[in-house]
Amino acid sequence: MAIQAHDDDPVLARRKLIELLEDEDGWRFTEPALNAGRLALRVHFGKTPSEFEMIDYFAGLLRGGFPIHRTPLGVPPGSRGTGWVINNPDGNQTYIKLKIEQDGVFDIAWILSCHTSKHKPT
Repeated sequence: MAIQAHDDDPVLARRKLIELLEDEDGWRFTEPALNAGRLALRVHFGKTPSEFEMIDYFAGLLRGGFPIHRTPLGVPPGSRGTGWVINNPDGNQTYIKLKIEQDGVFDIAWILSCHTSKHKPT
């Protein structure tokens, strides 16, 4: 797995994630992230959000400068690349994990996780 500049730099990762999330062909959900995310974000939206509403929300958080944290993926850590976490943006302990991955010649933003965290706030 080739390391990209955005794998280590949160500023570059944020910029790339925003670019990909703003492109309707630039993102994908894992099935668990989509299903759990619709439940986790229901309080925030006041209804079950569509995948497009969720993507707009994530892009808005990134554009607004909400902190993202680098997390190595896989076992051993880093063997599956780098993920970026948005933690508790809504005050409801929502945990969002994104990954930038090459799909042939194009990059894709994968939404790997979106769920209510089981951990207590710190």
